[in-house]
Amino acid sequence: MLVRPKHPGSGPNGELATRHPLHCTWRSMRHRCYYEKHKSYRYYGGAGITVCSRWQLSFWAFVEDVGPRPFLAARAKYAAATKVYDEAFAKEAA
Repeated sequence: MLVRPKHPGSGPNGELATRHPLHCTWRSMRHRCYYEKHKSYRYYGGAGITVCSRWQLSFWAFVEDVGPRPFLAARAKYAAATKVYDEAFAKEAA
């Protein structure tokens, strides 16, 4: 089930979440796992991949754990192997 997070608001430096380069990644990850009408749902949520509650509820926790963007190349491999997006995903993919 897609849990609606509290409004992400501003980050530690006053940055708006929606303008952060990882916001689209975070939103898309959640939609792939929980929104059945998403074109890739069958490969993620339909395959049992979930997002940990820390990341579901907080965009800024996701940013803190993931860090800069170079992690993207390993995303699908790790998620398929472990069936969950979480802090370990961020460390493995870095």
